[in-house]
Amino acid sequence: MLKFLAILAFINVLLSEASVICPTGSVPSLNDNSLCYSFLSSSTEFLNAEQLCADLGGHLASIDSAFTDTFLNQKAETSFKNSNSSDFWVGANDLASSGVWTWTDGKPFAFTDWAQGEPANDAGSDCVSVQLANGLWKAQNCYQRKPFICAIPGTDAKTCPLYCPSEWAFFNQTSSCYKVFFDAKWNDAEAVCVSQGSHLTSVHSDAENVFVASNNSYQ
Repeated sequence: MLKFLAILAFINVLLSEASVICPTGSVPSLNDNSLCYSFLSSSTEFLNAEQLCADLGGHLASIDSAFTDTFLNQKAETSFKNSNSSDFWVGANDLASSGVWTWTDGKPFAFTDWAQGEPANDAGSDCVSVQLANGLWKAQNCYQRKPFICAIPGTDAKTCPLYCPSEWAFFNQTSSCYKVFFDAKWNDAEAVCVSQGSHLTSVHSDAENVFVASNNSYQ
């Protein structure tokens, strides 16, 4: 038993604290726990941008509040700083009916942040871009090429076992990731765990004890 407990001292657990896991390169929404934003700097036309977002399981981003408007623009300033474009696509458009603005994700078009004189009534100005300089919206020709923001669904961190770091094992009953470490003194073990963003494990059930033992390859 002493040997077994000593082995357990080198197994640590990474607790999932985030409410959503976002795909690599995307960031979580601050006011929607199910949503992530991906900032794509490869410039393309509006409809192609929407298709690329759909391929990721989402849509061009919709903006429902001044808070979201500011958040996205601040992130875009950083994400698109090396882009030659002064603006980026979001999901607003009036392609279905001239003058009737909608979002590609079907959400209510309740918030706007138009620049002065917008939306323009110019022929072909049916898609909305956001200006990097001030965050204001403009109606633009949909065939212009711009970077864009996709809104894509995140994954519930408490229910999905697929996002443990490499070489870690997920245990559903604790919603946690485990990894075995060797060749460390007991007093150094916690420091090793903390360096990995975790702590030495504590076992609270027979099921967890069996899981820990089954993932222990120490001989």
